[in-house]
Order: sequence, then C-alpha cells, then structure tokens
Amino acid sequence: MWEIQKYEDGFISLEQHKSNSKESIDKFTSGNQLINTVSNVVTVSSESDHTSKTNEASVEAWEAIKEYYLADNEIELNVVQSYISLKKKNTNICYVIFQKTRLQVDILLGYEKSEGKDKSKILKISDPENKGKIHERIFSNGVKEILYRMIVNSVKDVDYMKLIVNQKLNTI
Repeated sequence: MWEIQKYEDGFISLEQHKSNSKESIDKFTSGNQLINTVSNVVTVSSESDHTSKTNEASVEAWEAIKEYYLADNEIELNVVQSYISLKKKNTNICYVIFQKTRLQVDILLGYEKSEGKDKSKILKISDPENKGKIHERIFSNGVKEILYRMIVNSVKDVDYMKLIVNQKLNTI
C-alpha cells in the first residue's frame, strides 16, 4: 500500500507501507459490498506460485540466487503475478521470470526518449561470454525501454548471472 501526500508547494511524497501479516481480509468483508468487490479482484502472488511453474533445476538455481542476494539485508524480494524482482533501496535490480524449463533474468538498463535523448543514462553491461541479449520495447508514447536478458537453466549458470546482475547492483 502506498501513502501519497500532496503539499502546498506542489511536491508529492510517496511512502510505501508493507504488510507482513498473513491475516485474511475475509473477516472484514461480511456485510460490506465494496470490500467484497475489491477483495474478489485483488490477487496476492507468492513465491511458490512462481516456483511451481518451472522444473527442479530452475528451482535450485532460484534458491541459489535468492540465498546469495538476500544475504545483503538491504535487498528484498518483490513478488508480483508475472515475476519476482530483487530490489535495493526501492530500485529493481533485476526481474526473474519463471518459465517451464528455465529462469529468464531481465535487467532494466534504462529508457530512451523518442527524440533519442538520455542515451548516456543507459547502463552498459559487460558480458564477456555474450550469454545475454539486449531487448527493446517501444511504448505508445515513443519511449524505448532497454533490457538486458539472460537465461538461467540450472545452478551452473548462477555464478555468471551474478557477474552480470552485480553490475546493475553496483550502480544502486
């Protein structure tokens, strides 16, 4: 949940509030149609929702990735329906997408405006073994999102993945 405050001078403050409660909203829904409607639409994703989609080798790789990065107390997991991201200081380090036989790891390198400006803000990744690829997506407003994508098939790929992901982590 986000708390948003607007100040007289036009500034806006955003503060994220995270719940660690596992308590269900069900006890609050009886008799309240609005809460019933919202609770029926809201879905909560868990790590097991993602790991159940993939094979054992990918789950072992994920466990190794998670153990390594969560050893840093400033890094946290952000679980959403389509991916799990690793975050530090409220900035995504990478996005892990769980596929049937592998993990897809995406690193946001930056955005390029439609006029071609802000290219200097695009993170440069050094990939000596050329295991990853640049992926670009252009939004309807003309802004180009630039991602670096690599595939992790098993634990043997994790050390190289960390070499790549740590380049982004070191910028945060």
